[in-house]
Amino acid sequence: MKKYDNREEMKRILLAGNLNSNNDDSWNVRRILDGATPDFAFHGYKIHSGASKLCLCNEGGKYVCKWVTDDRHNEAVQEAKVYAKAVEAGLEKFFPYTEIAFETNGITFVFQEKVQYSVSRLPFQLEHKYNQQCKTSLDSGKRIWKKMEREFKRAGDKDYCRDLDQLWACMALTLYGKKLCRKLCAFIVENAINDLHTSNIGYNHNKPIILDFSGYDRKY
Repeated sequence: MKKYDNREEMKRILLAGNLNSNNDDSWNVRRILDGATPDFAFHGYKIHSGASKLCLCNEGGKYVCKWVTDDRHNEAVQEAKVYAKAVEAGLEKFFPYTEIAFETNGITFVFQEKVQYSVSRLPFQLEHKYNQQCKTSLDSGKRIWKKMEREFKRAGDKDYCRDLDQLWACMALTLYGKKLCRKLCAFIVENAINDLHTSNIGYNHNKPIILDFSGYDRKY
């Protein structure tokens, strides 16, 4: 099924939900979705909750919408700012397109390109294909991907860091080379992108990408 631009559709849903910064749940929007009528169709939208963000998405849309109800620690807006910095650094290929969408009732909403697969949900056929594609990097005695993992872990502290998925790292090295991957590592450390578990990294159009890059457990 061809994906469609669903940004205005999501904005309409969220404005109808009338969320505000004094209410940290999503039940207003859930009630709107459950009460869909033919003239206000929602094409199968669902709301997902993460550690710090809420996300509205559906199967057929090109975009998702992320937000938090506490703007003092707005990880959704942080992602938009990090994406803008990635574009300036020439690293946008590692991140989905992200933009600040609109603000209402003290909440800032962010649109983000939907990524096809997280590492944790990668179909076996694609996993096999990628293993064959980057076999040289995977089999390397030097384990270059381990150097990426060590750098990625510098974005957190010793009590909070993530192991880097080997296949994802080797795909990045195979497609983009060591120089650009070193630049990505420095960018991740600089911006404290420290929550890169297998549900927060993935693939879009057969290329490695970071899904969630606001970081977690920030100390600054």
